[in-house]
Amino acid sequence: MSDHNGALGFMLAFGTAAAALYHYLSIKRSEERARRFSNFHQLLQDLNEGKPKPNGEAGGQYIDRQLAIIYELRNFTDYHPVILIILNRSIVTWGLSENKSRAILISEAEKSLSFIINCKRWKFWKSSALMR
Repeated sequence: MSDHNGALGFMLAFGTAAAALYHYLSIKRSEERARRFSNFHQLLQDLNEGKPKPNGEAGGQYIDRQLAIIYELRNFTDYHPVILIILNRSIVTWGLSENKSRAILISEAEKSLSFIINCKRWKFWKSSALMR
């Protein structure tokens, strides 16, 4: 029995370290999900409402900032289904506006929609190719 004490001790230490590592990684993964959730919703709020002014009043939306937000939404792959809905709805709303600078937002939103749709096709093609 004492011949296996070293191996048994190593296995026990390895198992404990593996469990601790798993626990640490699951906590970090959860924190990352919460951070991305918060960032996504902040971007949506900024896209629709703009930044508040220092005196507390609602601030205007800057076209350049909105362009950057629309572009950045491409990186939130977990939210692509809802982003498609939001951008399609926003395109309609912006199209009704008499503000001519909204055309650039529509153009960027259409590019982001195209990007997201192509990502979905690529994922489908890639997953179906792996199943062959």
